[in-house]
Amino acid sequence: KITRKSTTILLCAVVVLFAMPASAVNQIDIPSSSINPNKVTQDQSSTAYKLQENSRKLSVHWDQVNGVPKWIWMGDQEIQWQSHDYKERAYQFLDQYGTIYRIDNPKEVLQLQKEEQDNLGMTHVILQQVDHGVPVFSGQLQFNFRSDGTLVSIGGRIIPDTSKISSKPTITPQRARWMAKQVLRDQLDITQEQLGQLELQSTEPALYFYNHGIFSKQNESTYLVW
Repeated sequence: KITRKSTTILLCAVVVLFAMPASAVNQIDIPSSSINPNKVTQDQSSTAYKLQENSRKLSVHWDQVNGVPKWIWMGDQEIQWQSHDYKERAYQFLDQYGTIYRIDNPKEVLQLQKEEQDNLGMTHVILQQVDHGVPVFSGQLQFNFRSDGTLVSIGGRIIPDTSKISSKPTITPQRARWMAKQVLRDQLDITQEQLGQLELQSTEPALYFYNHGIFSKQNESTYLVW
């Protein structure tokens, strides 16, 4: 039995669902240089407009801190796919339009992390950003393909310019583990003896490129960290 209240809720949901793509048509929203100086390059802008020319419906929303897209939605993207492999389709897109993310060599800086299909038949390809073999913390792109193989959207985050940072650590992993324990001791305001009595568990130290701006939403530097 469908009541008037449930019908109203259902109609509202349908209105929201169909209103979203309409509001997203042909929106590129390139950040103004006065707000975000030197973040979005001319090459990025040109690539965004090139992508728009090949899409009937396109919305690009930018990370205002890093000056790269955080979400791209495509309605009808005209791409002549060269492979049935979804991972290769993601790389083909980046070969054509990777400049919008400041990526010149996608297969070197983005590695396949996961490929999965959901209950709706959509395939999701997640690529992990790396530099000189070191992963970038929270640096991922997720490509979302419809069941017919067309690309509908890309979401995620790329941290630009990690290649300018040395990938060689200046402290050992053992030293990093010890320093982490000292920070914990200071935060808990306990003695070294009390720290030793705690049953602390830690993972094996691993290198990452890390930019705290992903949390602070501010323009911050990227560092190599354990």
